Amino acid sequence: VARFLILVYQTLYLMWTYGPSKGSYLGIEADSTFWWWQYVWLSLLCMVPYFVEALTNLVPSITTKLFTSRNDYIQTFLNILFPISRLYTAKEMHESFKHTAVYVFFWATLIVWKLYFSYVFEVYSMVLPTIELTDDFANYPEQSFIKMSLLLGLRWLPQFIVYCIDMSIWYSVWQAFAGTSVGFSDHLGDIRSMKDIRN
Repeated sequence: VARFLILVYQTLYLMWTYGPSKGSYLGIEADSTFWWWQYVWLSLLCMVPYFVEALTNLVPSITTKLFTSRNDYIQTFLNILFPISRLYTAKEMHESFKHTAVYVFFWATLIVWKLYFSYVFEVYSMVLPTIELTDDFANYPEQSFIKMSLLLGLRWLPQFIVYCIDMSIWYSVWQAFAGTSVGFSDHLGDIRSMKDIRN
């Protein structure tokens, strides 16, 4: 219920942001900038539990302490915001910080590279054609909005499909690098003597 009420207020604040420049809502006379910042602060307030959850995922021992805590306030907080946490098993088992850091490094570098590559080779190349198409529609009265929308959709469709698929390609490349580094560090497949060859 609380999340739904917050969503309602977020919607109202965002709607009032794009309303008239001077308006009175809830008995408050304010401009659109005031309502925009109300929307931003309310949204950030809603994100606090998710920031805490991200922090606990980065440091797994904090997760163990939270889930196994006997504090009534902490358990109430978990039951309200994360009700499925009551069903978790093995709450005292977690990966070491070193393993977590390697895992986060793997995914962070993969996602940053994917976004960079997609922007440079997929999105940036479409900016000028998109501006030119919309400019033609805005400046020449005989242009059809449906035609412009169809042309934009057709131009962006291949880029969008590649954007959705290339994460799996980059994941395969990153996995190959990770597997190679693990193989070298663990000396997998090393042949140290003639006896190893015979075996």
